[in-house]
Amino acid sequence: MSTLKTIVMTLVVVGAAAQVWAAEVPRDQTQNLAAAKQKVAQAYDQARGAKRALLSMEKLRLQQLIDDLQAGKHVNPADIDRALQAAERDAR
Repeated sequence: MSTLKTIVMTLVVVGAAAQVWAAEVPRDQTQNLAAAKQKVAQAYDQARGAKRALLSMEKLRLQQLIDDLQAGKHVNPADIDRALQAAERDAR
């Protein structure tokens, strides 16, 4: 009986640790996306014409990813990477 208790308690602790780690990953991603959105917003303020429209769409896409992460929805990591790369490219 003691071995079974030990195994169950170990599984509970590992499961709790995994949940804490999983909660940290979206927070980091959300912070990265928010920083990218800020850069895009600064570039948006200085842009004109088609570039301004492109930056506006980029801000909306970044905000949607942030909203999805905060709501606990699954977001493809490749989509986050593409959004961060596009934001970095477009903010120049």
